Amino acid sequence: MHALAYVRHRVAGYVKYGCALKAKRLEKCAPVAAIAIAVVLSTHAIRAYGAAALAVAFYIGKGFERVFHVGPSCDDVEVLSDGTVRWKDAPEYKISYRKVCVFVGDSLTTGSVSDDWVSRVQSRNPRVMCIREARNGDLSINAISRAPRIKELARKCKASNVPFATVVLIGANDLIAATSKHMLENYRVNKGWMRKDAPTLATLESALVSLLDALVPLGTGTLFLSPPGLGEALPVDGDGSFLAAFPRAYRAAVARCDAKASIVSVDLRAEMSALVGKDALKDAVPFSAKTFEVCTVVSVLRHWFLGDSWDKIGASRGLYYTHDLVHLTSVGGEVVAQCANAFLAKVF
Repeated sequence: MHALAYVRHRVAGYVKYGCALKAKRLEKCAPVAAIAIAVVLSTHAIRAYGAAALAVAFYIGKGFERVFHVGPSCDDVEVLSDGTVRWKDAPEYKISYRKVCVFVGDSLTTGSVSDDWVSRVQSRNPRVMCIREARNGDLSINAISRAPRIKELARKCKASNVPFATVVLIGANDLIAATSKHMLENYRVNKGWMRKDAPTLATLESALVSLLDALVPLGTGTLFLSPPGLGEALPVDGDGSFLAAFPRAYRAAVARCDAKASIVSVDLRAEMSALVGKDALKDAVPFSAKTFEVCTVVSVLRHWFLGDSWDKIGASRGLYYTHDLVHLTSVGGEVVAQCANAFLAKVF
């Protein structure tokens, strides 16, 4: 029983903070993780159940390989002299694209623990290469570290006259870190949050300004999305908390950006409120860090191991556009996808 409790603890940690190892290494490490889980289980289970326990362990490892999988990034793109782009290491896909859009974000963008709205955008814009520069659990400060390779790809695109744009959806983990001391400690360990105190409006705004200053000048425009918030309940009138006031940091960041004319800014919390109606949100489920931690782990297990859709999982909890109070169902994902489609139609 002690071994099984240990496995549950480690699995929960890896799901919530799928960032202890670098994303690309995680894909290769999943089989190794399966072996490690099998070794832990061997203390009790393998002795009793033999090969069956070993098979279950490898099944678990294979499932979490899907959770941690991150698609090709800017480094995997080849810009050709004829004004087209394609993936370097996918010779079986002979598709050439004429335009490039880089999606910068966290688990709301990776599509492994949330609705895969980026793939929906890709299917509706077949001539646009949609590249994800997103990692599960990323804070706004982590997104800044990916700017150099995005800049390098933008430089190559400019040299070959390939239209280039960016979409930014980051900050949900900053909100989570500001509401939970336990989660904040994990962000310190796994994401390099070095400050003694939790994220504030000032630190969030500063990181967003640095990110916009790095990305906005690179192409024809930037879609800047503030996250839909935490939970599905509207903030109480007069509530001065971080969760209620965070959209101000996004508006302030846009105002401070030198190239603000190239930014299309969208408040996703307002978009979600308009979608379901403010009356419906008044009695909706508020955010709780403990509830979120449990719901996220259970959601991942249900989705990747039992095949339940994010929508089904969310509905079972009385949720609508999220399935665990943060990550999106297809309803929430469609709202984001429509914003991205409208943006691409405008800039390309």
